[in-house]
Order: sequence, then C-alpha cells, then structure tokens
Amino acid sequence: MLEEPEAFEHTGVYGHLVWFLSELAELGLVEEAEAWHQRVERIPARGWAAVLRTWFLDGYYSIVDPHEDDLTPEDLEEELAMIADKTDEEIIDDGGDTVVTLLAASGDYDRAIRLAESQQQGGQLDSTFWAERYAWPRLRLAALYQVADRADEATVALEKLVRDLEAEYETGIRHPTTLGFLAEAYAMQGRNDDALAMLRKAVDYHLRWTEIPEYETFAPWKGLLDDPRFIAQHERIQADLDQQAERIRRMLARYDVDQLLAPMMELAEERFADSGE
Repeated sequence: MLEEPEAFEHTGVYGHLVWFLSELAELGLVEEAEAWHQRVERIPARGWAAVLRTWFLDGYYSIVDPHEDDLTPEDLEEELAMIADKTDEEIIDDGGDTVVTLLAASGDYDRAIRLAESQQQGGQLDSTFWAERYAWPRLRLAALYQVADRADEATVALEKLVRDLEAEYETGIRHPTTLGFLAEAYAMQGRNDDALAMLRKAVDYHLRWTEIPEYETFAPWKGLLDDPRFIAQHERIQADLDQQAERIRRMLARYDVDQLLAPMMELAEERFADSGE
C-alpha cells in the first residue's frame, strides 16, 4: 500500500496541484473544472493518488451539482425511518451530525438538541480544528435552542461560546475560521456592529469564501443582509474571488496540465505494480 509521506515526497507539486485545483468549480471556473474532471478521473484510484483524486471529485461534484444531496420530503421520511429504531447512543457512535440535521429539518428539535448536546467537546484553541470541533457544534446547538424557542438556553450557550472565543482571540490565536465563528456568534446575539467588525478582521486574515456561511440561508446573518457595511464586505470577498479565478485561469493557460500530471500517474502505477495490489 502506498503510504502518504512517500507518495507526497515523490509526487511533490503534482499532487499539490491536483488538490489545489479541486477549487476550480468553487471559483466559478466550471469549464476548466470539467476539463480537469476528465483528466483527474484517469488517475489510478488506489493509494495516495486515490486520496488526491477523491479530494478533487468531492469538490467538483459539490459545486457543479450543488443540489445533488438536497432531500425531498420523501427522502427525508425514508432517512428518518432508517434511524427510527436506533438509540441515541447508536446514532452518536455513528457520528450523528447528519442525523441532527435531519431531525431539525423534520421539526424534531427535542431529539436534535439532545443529540447535539451529547456531541459537545471541550479543548483548547490551537488550530482551525478547535473551531470546527468546539465552536461549530456549540453554534449549531445555540441555533437549535433558538428555533425551538428555548431562548434562555440559547443565551447561555452563546455567552459561553463568545467568552471562550474572545479569550482565545486575546491570546493572539486568530485563525480566520475562528474569527468567522465569533462573527456568527455576535450576529446571533444581535450584536451587529461587533459581528461586522469581526467579519472585517476575518476577511483581513484571508477568510476564504467557502468558510463563510450562505448569507441568504444561515440564520445569524438575516438581520444584516440589508446593512450597507455587510454588503460591502460581501462585495469585497467576491472581488477577491474573481481575482483569484483570473490568476488561476492565466496559470492554466501557461501549462500543459496533462504533461504535469504524467509523472504522478506513472509513479502511482509503478508503486501499485511493486506492491502487488
């Protein structure tokens, strides 16, 4: 089996290029993404090359066909039937994030909240993973409290989350993802000025557009959608995105990408042959 360190050492820039270009479709370069889709599908689907291939295809399909995973009422009913006989413990052992979303979509806020509460994790903020594993679950739980009309619990959850994030911000740990979560928490508290100020800092720290919630659908931002300052931030992010897309378009025009990928594909095939897979 091809191990990650060895593979990455040998594939070098080729592997990184495939991973990076998984964002083509997200940047709006759909034609270029389709061309890369055809090329990347030829990478042998084993070992580390398979991981790179999966990264690209996941990013491609999630943007080119963004509604692929949308649930119809019938789909939702079928999914809920599959977990009807499962205990909370069994659901948590299986991960539980998707189930929380399904339950909330069906209006079963009590069980969604119960599962979300059981998934809470502690920890110290030392990387973006802290924001994902600590801040995001608590932000989601606070949102569930709000839609379930459990205002007191929502207030307590948000106050604790904001205290923790502000404390880490003061230490100098300012990953843009964490700043984005703090901006969302402020917005959920109705602190629009603070939310906008923190979002501005997040953008200054190069917050990628994929790390910002969907404005039209994510509840914390609804009170800000008509604020000229918020609109200006959104336009600034979009302008940066357009510039990045143009830089990548020019880069692709300079290279024969099939030639760039050839050494990586040859190495993968050679390693697979040596391993006897």
